[in-house]
Amino acid sequence: MNKKIFFLVLIYICFFTIKAFTQCIPDQHVINGNTDWQVSHGTWTPSTNDAPTSTNGACLSLYSYLSKGNGAFIDYPFVLGKTYRVCYWVRNVSACPSNPHGRLYVYAASGLVANPPGPNNVPFAVKQLIDNSYYGPPQGNAHGPSQNCVHDWEFVSATFTANDNHQQLWFYPLNTQGPPPPGNAQWSIDYVVEVDDIRVEDITAVAPPSFSASASKDPIDGCNDQTTITLKNGAANVGLTYAATWTPNNGLTYNNANRTEVVAKPCSTTTYKIEISDPDASCGDCVREVIYYTVNVNQWSDPANIVYNPTVSCPGTINLDYNDPGTCAGVTYTWIDPQMTSYNGIPQSIPASALMTGEWTLQVSTGNSCPEEHKFFIAVGSCCRSSPSFTWDQSSCNPISFTNTSTGNASLVGVLWSFGDGSTSDQMNPTHTYHDIVPVPPQTTVNKTVCLTMIYEDDQGESCCERFCNQVKVCPSPCSVDAEFEMSYVGGPHPTFDFFDYSTGNGGATSGNFCEYRWNFGDGTPVLTHGPFSYTRHSFGTPGPWFVCLTVKNCFIDANGDLIECEDSKCMWVYPPSPSLVPDVGEPVLGTMPVAGSSVIGELDEQGNDKWLTVYPNPNKGNFTLNLNNRKGSYEVIIRDKLGREVYKRKHEFNNTPVNISLNDVFDGIYTVEVKNSSEKFVQQISITK
Repeated sequence: MNKKIFFLVLIYICFFTIKAFTQCIPDQHVINGNTDWQVSHGTWTPSTNDAPTSTNGACLSLYSYLSKGNGAFIDYPFVLGKTYRVCYWVRNVSACPSNPHGRLYVYAASGLVANPPGPNNVPFAVKQLIDNSYYGPPQGNAHGPSQNCVHDWEFVSATFTANDNHQQLWFYPLNTQGPPPPGNAQWSIDYVVEVDDIRVEDITAVAPPSFSASASKDPIDGCNDQTTITLKNGAANVGLTYAATWTPNNGLTYNNANRTEVVAKPCSTTTYKIEISDPDASCGDCVREVIYYTVNVNQWSDPANIVYNPTVSCPGTINLDYNDPGTCAGVTYTWIDPQMTSYNGIPQSIPASALMTGEWTLQVSTGNSCPEEHKFFIAVGSCCRSSPSFTWDQSSCNPISFTNTSTGNASLVGVLWSFGDGSTSDQMNPTHTYHDIVPVPPQTTVNKTVCLTMIYEDDQGESCCERFCNQVKVCPSPCSVDAEFEMSYVGGPHPTFDFFDYSTGNGGATSGNFCEYRWNFGDGTPVLTHGPFSYTRHSFGTPGPWFVCLTVKNCFIDANGDLIECEDSKCMWVYPPSPSLVPDVGEPVLGTMPVAGSSVIGELDEQGNDKWLTVYPNPNKGNFTLNLNNRKGSYEVIIRDKLGREVYKRKHEFNNTPVNISLNDVFDGIYTVEVKNSSEKFVQQISITK
């Protein structure tokens, strides 16, 4: 065996002489005398290490080697049923850098012998565990200087009641890390501890020490508040001399004055560890108790001192301030908005934006790492702004070209023109021709109220909608046209109708000088073109009803050589006839009366409106009544816009009384009203102008 390994496996046993206790606690005994200690194996070599309370330059050194090891024992008469306190200082001094760790076991034992047969055998004994609380950490985690890999001394005090008349006190280390990897010589010695200042006392008839702490003001407030913590000994300790070590102690140890003053600061809530021991050398560390006392510092800044405007218009200003009572020096204030943007100092004036709606935070700090925070809520009104306006070309009073001059501070989502004649447009800069303008003499023009609505939406989803109206002078149209047609049922395997054109107009060489006809039969078939005063026959290939439209355009060259155009459209619903009322082929039918239980849906008047469904008023502002003449029962009412989208759908009871309908969130335009049940359906068009 090389010298290094031989040296590491030596047993270092050393001790110091301390006089026996003669006061404080009866029957207290300090185990001393280097002839008193025996070891289970090997030899020992003196050491000069000292525990914090020792001055004799000696200690007891024990090791555990590959899950085996030696122990040290000494004679001590433990009496069955008596209670003892055993206290000692211990530290891990295992070789660096192997960093092993293990436990130190302390027993009351009988039958131990020194150097029993067989090397490294653990001696057999009858034993009672007193303590195994010390668990030496790896040296890399030691509290002591890293360069020598020595762990700090720790004080251990254990109390137990003897379960037999034991004759010995035995200290035995055990490596709990296990055997080393193959070939790792650094683990030749697994675990080494030093034990010092071992004391045993019989405390069977002695009450344990009792201490308490209290504060003159707890909890405390503010930056400059303070409290005094007073340490008090219990009734059993009357006359006992003791010293108290405070952690944190601000560099002071409180002896007998047993009090400390604490100055409160923000975030300084502190738990004080108070370690109490008897300073008399004859009593030593066994009279030791550790208590904990926490001083709490209350919130020192008051949220009631925050000054702010909870609702702010946009654009506007958010004004923030804090009514500082002036109790703390060096206070800083930081305001944090919902987007985590910071504003430092008081007071603050911040331009409002929609993003600032939400929870704000005020941080109040005196320079420490944990400022106090107070939450509050600010609501900023919508920053969306719509300012509609328009101009028009006054050099021409019909048609008229309009120029949109509106402004807004958000994204444009909608434009709606209302020209005062029931017509609308969603173009940005429309040109509109007015028809059927008849001034009252001596006036040569007619005033029409033109309105423009502009809708915007900001990045927070807030929308704004404003309307601007102005009076526009309109002249009679130099070109006019009035689309008109009628129909008759023909028959056939598919519903076939003849459509007769009766459109009229002026401004051309003749009243019928139309330049374009467009028929749209509403069944998906191509649009057809025919000449003036004509008729067309059409067979429908889909189930009805069908919405048939005729558009007529009038064109001519005026005296200045300019092309003048105008057009008009006429639309009406066409319904499949009742089978019982279908005439012979070739016999024209211009209309049919509805029959209960038949497939006839309604009868149209000259304007294509259903005679059985009455809407009043029409046009309207979105509020109107429906009346089914001589009809009773439950009907479903469906209202669609010009794109076929449903804007209203609900069942109503018709009992010879009108049904009131209110459409509040719709735009100006043409809508279709459909009233139906399982056997009947009635359709009417309405115009909404708000």
